[in-house]
Amino acid sequence: MLTNLEVSYRILPRWTSALGGRNVGNKYPTRVPYGIRGKLQNQSLYSYFGPYGFSGGMYYARTSLDF
Repeated sequence: MLTNLEVSYRILPRWTSALGGRNVGNKYPTRVPYGIRGKLQNQSLYSYFGPYGFSGGMYYARTSLDF
């Protein structure tokens, strides 16, 4: 299961800050079997067609100001 979370706080009426993460569980797709990777010259450890991406989780801080 893939989980994305974000929590935001309105500091002023036009200023908002947020903390969040994508793929919070740090889920990776199925690994490409070693025999197939060898034929592909070890280009990728994970399939390009996985629903999770192959970089694991991403976490961020964001701020916005409305004009």
